[in-house]
Amino acid sequence: MQYDRIRPNLPLMKRFIPMVRKVFLLLLLTLSGASFGLAQTAQVSGFVSDPSGQNVVGAKVTMTDRATQVELNAVTNGSGLYAFTLPASHYRMVVRAVGFQTETKDDVVITVAQNTKINFHLLVGQVQQQVTVSGTDVQLDSASASLDTTIESKSFRELPLLGRNPYTLVELSPGVVVHGNAGSGPSINGGRSNNNGVLLDGAEVLNSTTNDISYTAPLEAVEQVKVQVSSYSAEYGRAGGGVLNGISRSGTNGFHGSIYEFIRNDAFNANSYTNLLNGLPRAAFKRNEYGFALGGPVLIPRLYDGRDRTFFFFNYEGVRQNTPQTIIDTVPTALQRQGPDCVTEARRFLTDLLYAGTYHYNLRPSDERSGGIGSLHAEGIHRERDSCIAH
Repeated sequence: MQYDRIRPNLPLMKRFIPMVRKVFLLLLLTLSGASFGLAQTAQVSGFVSDPSGQNVVGAKVTMTDRATQVELNAVTNGSGLYAFTLPASHYRMVVRAVGFQTETKDDVVITVAQNTKINFHLLVGQVQQQVTVSGTDVQLDSASASLDTTIESKSFRELPLLGRNPYTLVELSPGVVVHGNAGSGPSINGGRSNNNGVLLDGAEVLNSTTNDISYTAPLEAVEQVKVQVSSYSAEYGRAGGGVLNGISRSGTNGFHGSIYEFIRNDAFNANSYTNLLNGLPRAAFKRNEYGFALGGPVLIPRLYDGRDRTFFFFNYEGVRQNTPQTIIDTVPTALQRQGPDCVTEARRFLTDLLYAGTYHYNLRPSDERSGGIGSLHAEGIHRERDSCIAH
């Protein structure tokens, strides 16, 4: 029996591939729009002026994310003012205007929820002439009275953290005291730990019962955490203590990732004081925290090239822990666990009755259904007492 080779329908495939591309692009736009709406952003604004202090109208200001090469553009208005709302990152700023030299700031650091002003004073000259300011330019939040501290991913990766909880480092901020366990949150400016606001990418991560932290992102997936301790704006609502404002990492134009495992084992531990006091051996303890992270541009051969446009970041983390707990308590002795002696109890009871005069008695076996209660009867005397149950 002979079968003909099944050949693909090329005209149908040519019509199908563009449709798949359009659906995929629509899905990407939907997801990226939802992500941008939830992400915590920063605000950058300022004035562009000439050497005499007059405002420069129509100057083009470009901010380029150094990691993704995504560009944002703005043009100064009639007052020489420009403004951006953008994600926290490291940016390269370029200002161009006709009749003035181009001015560039190479590395401008913008943190989450920051509101900063950056002014430019252009020099007269040709556009081809350029003034470049090199080095990292950390901006102050000059537009608000908020007192805050920003902790970046480099600190998370390089400082030792027991449990690898990114919120542990918030105690480096002034006015913050670690209170309770990591899940209960810190105490900020004397407030209760569950009076804080905790945000991740703009979404609140508090439970609806005790108002404690309900989700802690893996350390490898956190880019920044800003601790706002006082005078923060009304947008943070009902937070009575402080605000922990975190953002997750994003992919870049280059693929990057990590594979990690952190081990805690009783082989590395000393025995506890309580165990030594009671002559007990070192308790078993085994904890393995492992995972991997990967980020980069979305690339689908012959369908989509997401460099400079669309990025992904993925992180998986698993925790396995085996920790028996040492408990010290008072327990019954072996004799107490055997229960009361029925014969001894009966003899003691009858001896007491011996000096009560003439008597007769009836030792009734205890009834399991009545809870194990037996009774003895004598003239003029009635006593009841607990007894054992004999099987």
